[in-house]
Amino acid sequence: MDRIISNALSRYMNVFVKNWSKNALSLSVLKGEGKLSNLELNEIVLQEIFDMPMLKVISAKLNELKVKLPALTRLKSDPVQLVIDHFELVLEEPIESIHIDTIFRDFMAGMNKN
Repeated sequence: MDRIISNALSRYMNVFVKNWSKNALSLSVLKGEGKLSNLELNEIVLQEIFDMPMLKVISAKLNELKVKLPALTRLKSDPVQLVIDHFELVLEEPIESIHIDTIFRDFMAGMNKN
């Protein structure tokens, strides 16, 4: 079961995380817990998500992300809890306005079709 969830999660993580590896994931479905460590986030995708042309995302790192899942029978009714240990976001003021199309837009378009 852990492997199935890990494979499904990889589809999403490859969009948002530059150095994604299943080794970064510690998962226990039976306990309803997961942990991701030392993630370098995709600054181009973050730039598009934040949609702030007056600031440029230089880098983004996440030390640890803990996930607490409800019981499988309560996934639709109970919240998924996310706890971020340390998030580092480096921004700079660009010389000119920024607008880029990324894989995030394609990813979201695919999600809306489902």
